Amino acid sequence: MRLYYLFLSGLLLVALGLGNTLVGYYKGMEYRAVLDELSDLASAEEPENASVLFAIKHAAKNADTDEKVVKATSRRDFYFLVYLGGEIFLGFGLLFLLAAFFLFYRRSSQLGRG
Repeated sequence: MRLYYLFLSGLLLVALGLGNTLVGYYKGMEYRAVLDELSDLASAEEPENASVLFAIKHAAKNADTDEKVVKATSRRDFYFLVYLGGEIFLGFGLLFLLAAFFLFYRRSSQLGRG
């Protein structure tokens, strides 16, 4: 019965790990693209020889852009943790499956000899 639980735990961990890895990767890429767009937007808005008056007029817009950058960065970091957790789940799941197959092989070879 222990072999059955080990096998099911491995399958569950592999499924969860695969899901977390895929979601973390694709959502992380989405927020990386958002950060790239925001950096392009911020660099395109400010001319090279910007006056003080221009900076004062666009201070609110820059603050809004900075807030968006902070939110996108934190979400990107969160999805990186989701991705990393998925990789850990996958590793443990594959380890459990390998142990279950090894125990099954050992048990079947003992039954064949006995």
